[in-house]
Amino acid sequence: MSEPRTFEEAVDLVLADMRRVMIERQRKYGPDNIRMFGEKGVVIRCHDKLARLAHFHFGGGTDASDESIDDSWIDTGNYAAIALMLRRGWWGLPLSDEI
Repeated sequence: MSEPRTFEEAVDLVLADMRRVMIERQRKYGPDNIRMFGEKGVVIRCHDKLARLAHFHFGGGTDASDESIDDSWIDTGNYAAIALMLRRGWWGLPLSDEI
């Protein structure tokens, strides 16, 4: 990963990571796991991620063997995007290679 020289480049790099993970997970799991519980389910998933981060930062925890701290932050941001897509009626749109 190249080092950003500006704030805008840093934003682009972080959002590119989030986008990559979001699309990978959508390919892996599809939309039904989110659709089943909707926005309330997203709140619970966010809570789980934030609890993991709180344990790390305040409880002396370490990166979990199956998920890094960066992964937890990416997932938290992606859940916010998922909630917005749910609210706007966009969740479940097909992936571009499915059209």
